[in-house]
Amino acid sequence: MTFTVKHTPADIVKKFPKASNLFKKYKIDFCCGGKRPLKLSFAELDLDENIILDELRK
Repeated sequence: MTFTVKHTPADIVKKFPKASNLFKKYKIDFCCGGKRPLKLSFAELDLDENIILDELRK
């Protein structure tokens, strides 16, 4: 599956539970605030979306 910045962390973790480890690494909320698109989390935390999406796809 190809993930984009439009996906939410909560939806990704539901389909791929091990993705939670990556989100924990970058302090991306996938629980309570996990229903927001990744793009918002990346902007809020000043993260490079390409790096994280590449890691997520692996």
